[in-house]
Amino acid sequence: MNWEIEEDVPMNISKTTKIKNLKVGESFIVDSFDEVRVLRTLFNRVNRRCSIKKQKDGNYRCWCVE
Repeated sequence: MNWEIEEDVPMNISKTTKIKNLKVGESFIVDSFDEVRVLRTLFNRVNRRCSIKKQKDGNYRCWCVE
């Protein structure tokens, strides 16, 4: 087995961690209603609340409200 050691490669941050780090009032855009369903579940898992509204361009904006 031949391993190559690499430095300065960032780790992926989980979606749950990103939601935990959101501040009230911050928002982001998602492309599909399937992602909206996933987001609602993730917010509930970390005891946070969100508000999601469909935009004119067909995307969805998600705000952290609690």
